[in-house]
Amino acid sequence: GATVFTHDAGGREFGRAVSFDGSGNIYAAGSASNATDDDYLLVKFPAAGGAAEWARTYDSGGAYDDVARGIALDASGNIYAGGDSRSDDGSYDEIRIVRYDAGGNNPLARKYPGQQGDDNEDGYYMLKMGKDAQGNIYAAGYSQSQGLQNPNIVKFNVSDFGIAWVV
Repeated sequence: GATVFTHDAGGREFGRAVSFDGSGNIYAAGSASNATDDDYLLVKFPAAGGAAEWARTYDSGGAYDDVARGIALDASGNIYAGGDSRSDDGSYDEIRIVRYDAGGNNPLARKYPGQQGDDNEDGYYMLKMGKDAQGNIYAAGYSQSQGLQNPNIVKFNVSDFGIAWVV
């Protein structure tokens, strides 16, 4: 078959999640390498196929990998890419969701836990992401400490993009 969609940022890229808007446009999330580590990658493709309309990367800072593992769109056209990143000080992993406007601009990041927990030396990892009928975003994954893994779900409110609860 023929190639229908193309995007090449010139480095190592991985797609891990895909979603669609009401017009059939396709959004892919994953990771792309830069000179020192991996960053979130978000790409928009037109519904008819062809080259990407735009691509965005997100780097949380430091020489640590940021890997997007999920994607969701809300009714306002905002795009959410979620995955895990290293903490700002590099000491543990955390779940990080980045919200973009419909044009892929104005990234706003939220993270969980935001600070190292008492018994979570190793970190928090996101595996899947979804949204409910109201547009709230859910990140499902696990925390890991001393070789033990515990499931976690984090709910982010669509209204203020804050953390509503964690189970």
